[in-house]
Amino acid sequence: MMIPILAIDPGLTGTGLVVWDHDTKSIEWMRTIKPVGKSWESKAREIFDRTESFIINSVPNMKRIFLEVPQYHGSFGGVTTAASGALVKLSFAAAACYFACARLGFVPTLVTPTRWKGQLPKRVIHARIRRKVKNIPFDATEHSLDALGLALYAAEELMLSEKL
Repeated sequence: MMIPILAIDPGLTGTGLVVWDHDTKSIEWMRTIKPVGKSWESKAREIFDRTESFIINSVPNMKRIFLEVPQYHGSFGGVTTAASGALVKLSFAAAACYFACARLGFVPTLVTPTRWKGQLPKRVIHARIRRKVKNIPFDATEHSLDALGLALYAAEELMLSEKL
């Protein structure tokens, strides 16, 4: 029997949170935090507060938390993203999620995007997720779908590690 997994896909425009029960192959919770702050700093603070609140009110005994963390790519697009400051801002969102978990006594497992989805584009990943999971809410955002993809990856990794 596997303990449910909380997966978090941080972002300043939307942070996806999913609780996945691998035993029943179902989504227990799927939410997207959409911060309304004007500055990226205030958005990161809101992500911290709302992630902490979500954990306290929805999954207070969560033992397995997986958090996607930003990754630098040396490609043209990656260099452009880093030069724009977007990578630093995304790092703040990820840190907000990490410290919301840590403040409650949980240490999330950090996972880079290429570790769980490789180099595949979002549309391909989202199509695969939709084929694999049948009870996805109609209003799922790209952020919550990414969190679900991370949860599926985490469940597979945990199953493999438990067999070793």
